Amino acid sequence: MKKIILERNLDFNQFKNVFILNFICFFILLMLIKSDANPSIINLLIFTLFILVGLLLLRKGLVIEKNEQIRTAYFLFGMLLKTNIIETKKMNIVSVLTFRKRPNYKYPKRWNAFNRWEPNLEYSATSYQLYLLNENHSIKRKLISFMKEENSIKALNFLLQNAEMKIAVYNPNNSKKTSY
Repeated sequence: MKKIILERNLDFNQFKNVFILNFICFFILLMLIKSDANPSIINLLIFTLFILVGLLLLRKGLVIEKNEQIRTAYFLFGMLLKTNIIETKKMNIVSVLTFRKRPNYKYPKRWNAFNRWEPNLEYSATSYQLYLLNENHSIKRKLISFMKEENSIKALNFLLQNAEMKIAVYNPNNSKKTSY
């Protein structure tokens, strides 16, 4: 089994929110311990805190097994926690597609007075996603998504070296494949 651990599972906004939630849980836990609260509530809060810290430390990557089965994987401290099997039958081409991700803050019905109080919450990030393609690019299947371009290149090189994959530029309009 060959594996590569690439980047954390959360993007920056998710990481920031979970970090703030950890901070709040920690101080609530300190206040409950100081006030001699119910031990079951304290145990529940400690368990929640461990889960949230685990989310912060969770990383994603790829695993290729001996039979060349490709799996997306989640790691904690380098230890494999969970894998998802990716169906690769008749899909031996890999391509990297770039997307701009941003939330939609266009609410259908709003009061005009409310608009001036809301801050500009526009957040966008670039996402680099690896897709598996068939020979004529008519079928594509998402493999894994990254926030950093260098991690997508590392994953692409890992797939090219350890699995029988080819790289191509995604072109759904042309039945001929464009390889390089």
